[in-house]
Amino acid sequence: MQRQFLDCVEKAAFPGTSEEKKKRSLHMVVVGGGPTGIALTGELHDFLQVYLCYQACRGCG
Repeated sequence: MQRQFLDCVEKAAFPGTSEEKKKRSLHMVVVGGGPTGIALTGELHDFLQVYLCYQACRGCG
């Protein structure tokens, strides 16, 4: 599942990607408000935040 999320983020970041494709790639839905759904959204948020920070700073040298 993590790989699929990462693929969507990478597709959206690819140069020349239209705004519509970016929106489609980054639109994610978690169904269920129980403990598993809440835990998944928290993990997804943390994962994307860390990944995006890493990608943004990767070229900062």
